[in-house]
Amino acid sequence: MQLSKTTLKTPVGDLTAIASEHGLVALSYLPETACVSAYIQPIYPKPAFGTKFRQNLDITRIWLAEYFKSNFEGLIYPAFDLYGNQLAVAAWKKLLSIPSGKTQSYSELAKTLGKPNAARAIGRIMSQNPIAILLPCHRVIGANGTLTGYGGGLERKIWLLRHEGVLGVT
Repeated sequence: MQLSKTTLKTPVGDLTAIASEHGLVALSYLPETACVSAYIQPIYPKPAFGTKFRQNLDITRIWLAEYFKSNFEGLIYPAFDLYGNQLAVAAWKKLLSIPSGKTQSYSELAKTLGKPNAARAIGRIMSQNPIAILLPCHRVIGANGTLTGYGGGLERKIWLLRHEGVLGVT
């Protein structure tokens, strides 16, 4: 399978971005080799990289540039090429309904998906989110308001939430 990849520089560190013909497959804090192992090879066992699908990478670059300028409204998202079970894909897509500057608990997210008893499953799914920042799992917090794990580390989660104007985040 032909894919395109790039490294994007951001205020919270480098992000490895990988796109297929269908959309953005991964946007990860992991270095390129680790990102390919974690997110790409399970889907595309023998990926080939080129420049054919750069459009979604270019849209991602523009989205991130605007986001880090605090332009949160009207951002144009790239297409996403998500792989996972039905609940995982639904949960990742549902993240797009949490506006910047707002948070939602794992249990609230589970309820919106019609799975009110699946807060722990949602937590596991968030830990496997292949597309950092754009699919904003950093906006998902514990039911009591605590910040729980984040694939990019809690310090990045705090930075992102503060950047979006969520006050009182420690």
